[in-house]
Amino acid sequence: MKSILTEKEIKTLRKTNWSFPSESSRGDITDLHPYPARFIPPIPESIISAFSGKKLNILDPFAGCGTTLTAGLNAGHSVYGIDVNGLASLLQKVYSHYFSITDLEHFRNISEELVSELGKKSKKTNSSTIPNLDHWFSNDAQEILSTSVSFINKLGNVEHISNLLKFSISRVIVKVSNQKSDTQYVAIKKGLDRNQIIKIISNSCNSVYKRFSENRESDSWQGVSKVILGDAREKTTYKHINDIDLVITSPPYPNAYEYWLYHKYRMFWLGLDPLWSREREIGARPFYSGTGRKDEFDFQNDLTSIFENLYDVTKPSAVQFWVIGDSIIKGRLIDNTKIVTNACETTGWKVVEKMQRIVDRKRSSFQGIGRQGIEHILVIQKS
Repeated sequence: MKSILTEKEIKTLRKTNWSFPSESSRGDITDLHPYPARFIPPIPESIISAFSGKKLNILDPFAGCGTTLTAGLNAGHSVYGIDVNGLASLLQKVYSHYFSITDLEHFRNISEELVSELGKKSKKTNSSTIPNLDHWFSNDAQEILSTSVSFINKLGNVEHISNLLKFSISRVIVKVSNQKSDTQYVAIKKGLDRNQIIKIISNSCNSVYKRFSENRESDSWQGVSKVILGDAREKTTYKHINDIDLVITSPPYPNAYEYWLYHKYRMFWLGLDPLWSREREIGARPFYSGTGRKDEFDFQNDLTSIFENLYDVTKPSAVQFWVIGDSIIKGRLIDNTKIVTNACETTGWKVVEKMQRIVDRKRSSFQGIGRQGIEHILVIQKS
């Protein structure tokens, strides 16, 4: 089938140094909230820029924190993001929403009201359903986070402002907890007192206000955005998606990073149902290591379902870009590019180009997974 990707554009992509040795996520709006194991903005930006002069509908079925979505919106396109993780969907909604200056002033006023409310000591909690709470949060942190969530839930019909406030709280939940870091799931005593925790939340709200006030790329957005919380393997997830021109994504690698685990207390506090996400997370370590019974063929079956769904919602000329590295499953090196290729061949897709990038594992959130420092960018078209 004829593709939107021309030979000239393919040559441009081949010349790109996909390693981006001097680039990272630092400075991009999507680095405002911690979200390890994501790809850096220059990857989707470089892909999208190759299609100059074309108005596109872009989809990321593993949209994570929304890197593809913001890159697409900044370039004037319409974007669609799918993810099974409730926190990821919240981040996508925030990053892909246009916040006017009036919106941001409203947010600042409300966040100041919240900080004032936190200064009034309260014994109220709404956290009884959160497991192991005393292990992971001090009494002060529990009370302050509980008050914050109650405050947000009472805001009423201002979803975009509520989301921005949830975002501001979420980005420091690990910091005010006993969890060592976003990539180290162990409890330590940080010794934060009540005033320090309130100050951390206040500073977070101020930082969010400042970054969104200064970053005004959204003023020129022309496309629309749609964020969907759902399983990319299920057909019903795509019921409001069609006519996609371009897919840019990086799937979870089997046995590499457990998104729900490291974000689960953020999701518990914000009512985002981490257990629902855990049951549906593709590639999660417990499914592939230890007593887990899944292997590379299960991963291939998952991808096959996804490629079938993508076939149905994309135009005949559509093209996909998949960024993927290898995995180690119970001591065996798994070439995930072969898994993707096999899934394509049975679903009407074909890998037409393979490019390579070198990853600085000192910056990586999943060191030691697969072949050290190598990822592949697969270009896929309908066969």
